[in-house]
Amino acid sequence: MIKKIFKWVGICFAAIIALSIVIGGCSGDSDTNTKPSSVKQETKKEVQYVECDPSQMLSELEKNALKASKNYKGKDVVLVGIMSNVDSDGKYFSIEPLDRSSFITGFHITINNKEQREKVTEIDKGTKIVVKGHISDVGEIAGYYVDLHDVNIAK
Repeated sequence: MIKKIFKWVGICFAAIIALSIVIGGCSGDSDTNTKPSSVKQETKKEVQYVECDPSQMLSELEKNALKASKNYKGKDVVLVGIMSNVDSDGKYFSIEPLDRSSFITGFHITINNKEQREKVTEIDKGTKIVVKGHISDVGEIAGYYVDLHDVNIAK
């Protein structure tokens, strides 16, 4: 008989705990739903591009890589050049200056999304293009690393 009483007390105790968890969970949800949501609206800053001459940039890089890095790293630029290489995986492409001077270093343009990849797919090697992007790094051997914002065939 005592075992049956303890059994029922245990079941009732477990039911009370389960019920309090369910009620507590529901009341917590209703509190969050009644609070006004504060959604931050981010306004994108308009990018101010600087037109740069790729030939001059490479010349500056060969003279003094530290100075070139200081002058260009972190800048948003517009470059007009010749499509010289396109990665088969669609991760990057390269450009050369219009005068096609023989530079060992160059411009490594990183493709960031599907839309950009589709645009690059339509541009053949040797085509004059306009590249808008952000210079993320400068190196004395690899040259300028540019995160692509937009690319178009030059008119």
